[in-house]
Amino acid sequence: MNKYFKKSTKRSVISMLSIAITLCLLFSLLFPGKAVNAAPRMRLNKTAVTLIQGKTVKLRVIGTKRKVTWKSSNKKIAKVNKKGVVKALSPGKCTITAKVRGKKLKCKVTVDTVERIKAKKLYDLIRKKGKKGKGEEKNLRTISTKFRPKGTDDSIEVRITAYPEKGKLLFSYDYVLDSPCDSYHTELTMNLLKKKKGTISSSYRDLYVDPVHTHSVNGTISTLYDGKSQGLFLTECYDGADPEEAYDDDVETSVPYKGKPRPDDISKGIYRINDAFANYNILLKKYGYSMKKIGFTKWKNTNN
Repeated sequence: MNKYFKKSTKRSVISMLSIAITLCLLFSLLFPGKAVNAAPRMRLNKTAVTLIQGKTVKLRVIGTKRKVTWKSSNKKIAKVNKKGVVKALSPGKCTITAKVRGKKLKCKVTVDTVERIKAKKLYDLIRKKGKKGKGEEKNLRTISTKFRPKGTDDSIEVRITAYPEKGKLLFSYDYVLDSPCDSYHTELTMNLLKKKKGTISSSYRDLYVDPVHTHSVNGTISTLYDGKSQGLFLTECYDGADPEEAYDDDVETSVPYKGKPRPDDISKGIYRINDAFANYNILLKKYGYSMKKIGFTKWKNTNN
């Protein structure tokens, strides 16, 4: 009798639990309750931004209506007002911090000029689409063009090479005249993403005379170069017989000039550099760029 009672009671309990569970499920389906949302986590609407010099962006804290205190780690690069509006002042990087309820939220700010952004895009384009170098130059990438000035048999070649170092470019210009037999060569090496001067060298060789006469100038250049003397610092000059022949006992030559560029040397150098810049533009134009667009905003071709 006891055994039968226990089994019956057990079945009853199981049946009641099954019914209760079924009723709960039906109730939840017929009368769904409202979900309880967790409190939103405080965060900034932006955690990293790149701004063009002079432009602004508004930062705001999501998840609170409390007062926010804003601060810039470098007010010379970017400043922020009490409403969270950030203004880009000069190229560089800084951090904007929002402080609320004892918690700090940060946004990394990078400020660039339009020219630096375009210079970076040009560099990336050459690294991606440029012709790969060979041998020791296998890590270089180059775009180039060759052409003849209209109505002549002269030859011009322009090359722009991108080094592995981010932003570093080599601009090269060669002009060979058919008659008289002269040649010009100008090279500019510069990292357009750094606030440093580039190196510049320009030479002229008169191949028609014996011994060959060479005139060259070397120095540094900045993006402030205006087609005259601003931004250009020529420090060395060579004027005389080709170095390989200048001290040859079998060749009668005058002693070449080596030293600080004289006024006439500077004038000749500037003329050749401007000629090179004009031809760099011919190649750059094919890709939608120019020397001005990538940083040399003050340059004017004073040869015209």
